[in-house]
Amino acid sequence: MATEVKVKKILSIEEMLAPQDTSFVEVLAWGGVVRLGSLDAGEVLEFHESNKGPARKTAGLRLLIKSLVDASGTRIGKAEHLDAFKKRDGKTIGKLTDAILKLNDMRGTDTVIDLVERVKHVDGDPSRVEKLAADLHKLADDIAAAGTDEKALLAALERNSDAVIARADAKNG
Repeated sequence: MATEVKVKKILSIEEMLAPQDTSFVEVLAWGGVVRLGSLDAGEVLEFHESNKGPARKTAGLRLLIKSLVDASGTRIGKAEHLDAFKKRDGKTIGKLTDAILKLNDMRGTDTVIDLVERVKHVDGDPSRVEKLAADLHKLADDIAAAGTDEKALLAALERNSDAVIARADAKNG
């Protein structure tokens, strides 16, 4: 009986950089289909770096605009569309943004950012702040350990985020 041996192919730098590797997802919205394309690493980095201060308020809309593509995969969103999308219904924008976060594997990062934002609203009680910080560090460690395993990531978030949110909400009440 012969045993089949799987040979793994180590890619060269040329092979890694050659193909266009954009992924797409289609979402039913506004009576039709909205097609979204994944962002490249540079666009994701730019997005994260540009979400400080007031820009954070329009982060989801800017992410949507960057991700909009036509049937052939060509990007169609432009910065000047921001004000028009501000007038669209929030539920649909949220649905599209969720699809984009999943498509780009960005969901865990946003959850941690949201938790950190809650910590900012806790008063100066050192024991409360230290406990929240410890919970956030534990959550970050679990997320890092989960890597790209979606089930492990969701389990880490479930295990830790409830405690962090409960502690923050108890103060913000």
